[in-house]
Amino acid sequence: PTQGQELARGLVELRERNGLLTLSMLSVATGCLLGFLLRALELTELVSYFSFPGELLMRMLKMLILPLITSSLMSGLATMDTKACGKMGVLTITYYLWTTFMAVTVGIILVVSIHPGAAAQKDKYSVGNVVLSSADALLDLIRYNAGFQQGHVEGGSQTRSPHEAPGILRSPGKQTHEPC
Repeated sequence: PTQGQELARGLVELRERNGLLTLSMLSVATGCLLGFLLRALELTELVSYFSFPGELLMRMLKMLILPLITSSLMSGLATMDTKACGKMGVLTITYYLWTTFMAVTVGIILVVSIHPGAAAQKDKYSVGNVVLSSADALLDLIRYNAGFQQGHVEGGSQTRSPHEAPGILRSPGKQTHEPC
């Protein structure tokens, strides 16, 4: 084999062994490059449209973190024998609580020292009259609908007496319509 064939074979082998790493590094570099280039264009209204899918992804990931960690801890402890389970369970819970405490502490220190988003908030609220478009209203509807549904379900499941909530059915067949 010639030197060119050995080099080609070596590159193919490198790509097969480190393909995910290479693609991840290229994705990070591409994202940084696009971020720097698009920041210079000042796409104020388009930023909210591009950031919306990312915001939804981050909310879904935040929603999945605690159940994923809890279920993985439970399934791991369920497969162990009883004797090792106690010691390993205590170590696992201690490790989990300690790392969570450290992450929260580092996060608070960084937020207090860096003030992320402070410049963006000043620019955002220094504008005089802000006109919301129908696209903004639609994105807000999708973004905040889950919170309203959760509040509706929690509020509807609470038991209230007729004196606490006006307008509730007081007797069979007679409904009152008191002003709120």
